[in-house]
Amino acid sequence: MNKHEFAATVRIGHDRLRAALDSLSDDELALPAQGEWTRRDVVAHIEWWERHSTHVIASLRDGRDPYPSDEPFDLDARNARVFEESRGRTAADVRSGE
Repeated sequence: MNKHEFAATVRIGHDRLRAALDSLSDDELALPAQGEWTRRDVVAHIEWWERHSTHVIASLRDGRDPYPSDEPFDLDARNARVFEESRGRTAADVRSGE
């Protein structure tokens, strides 16, 4: 897969995710999804990781370490922190990706 095919594949995935998200009401986003997570929490989680991924890619492109700390990256701890930070977000906020 070349760069243009990859970009097209990502764009198609984004379009499908946006269509699925747009089909859900705010009340439907508040429904349970997995464990203590709601559908809104899952969308917020995806949105955070998407923003984070762009940061990592930009850092690597610029020759910078995206994780300059000496501490090892702890995925579970990061996911827990993102979950806690996103709990108070509204459906509108999560939809807009802010």
